[in-house]
Amino acid sequence: MSGERAADDRGGATERIVIACERENNGERVKSSWKIATIAGFNLLPAFPMDGGRVLRAWLAMRMNYLQATRIAGGIGQAMAWVLGFIGLMTNPILVFVALFIWIGAEQEVAGAQADWALTGVPVERVMIREFHTLAPDDHLARAVDYALSGYQHDFPVVDGGRPIGALTRSDLLTGLSREGEEALVRAYMQSRYCAAESTESLEVMLRRLQEAGARTLLVERNGELVGILNAENLGEYLMFQAALERSQSRQPPTRGVMPPKLATAAAPAK
Repeated sequence: MSGERAADDRGGATERIVIACERENNGERVKSSWKIATIAGFNLLPAFPMDGGRVLRAWLAMRMNYLQATRIAGGIGQAMAWVLGFIGLMTNPILVFVALFIWIGAEQEVAGAQADWALTGVPVERVMIREFHTLAPDDHLARAVDYALSGYQHDFPVVDGGRPIGALTRSDLLTGLSREGEEALVRAYMQSRYCAAESTESLEVMLRRLQEAGARTLLVERNGELVGILNAENLGEYLMFQAALERSQSRQPPTRGVMPPKLATAAAPAK
């Protein structure tokens, strides 16, 4: 009898352990489900960079142009960031970091949409610098120094017979000055490999090319002849002017499918 009783006790203990394990597993499943639901819910918030922000923009874009839709969706996201940040200050500091994440994401999304729209379909010749200095391969570095000090140009196309053959950047110039002084020749320090584009190519494509090459200046050609240069500074100025024009247009009621006008610049004179 005592052996049967002991066996029953062992069986009951085993059953209790199994039940406890099942309850623990069920509790873990519930916790995992809540975590997944929380992450999914956060991702559906109508704020960039979450998917909910993109869904909101797509819905707004059916009623107005894409850029305005992005700005409104970004503004809603930043308003949510303010609310979350305030709640976080009162309750959980982690919400402050979440709010900062949402705010930065919305700002970057709007800036990216603005830049993409401003650059798409705009030819390089509308933004390029048309008044610039060039160097010959046999010029001394002293001439480049004079040009740099008398204006705002830091990178110089090197031409031979009217055709570009390279570029002398500011870092190349500094290297030559530190090694040989002002009497060194341009050909010794110029870069024979340089970024170039036809004047009719799109700014969007050219910006990507500059970023991939890690270059600061793009030489603009027409039928093999140098007609201008494009660098990060004047590209940034174009975007800044375009943003100012956008702010003036944003006061008007949004129109479905109609994009605001782009900055008008003088076309390069034909040569």
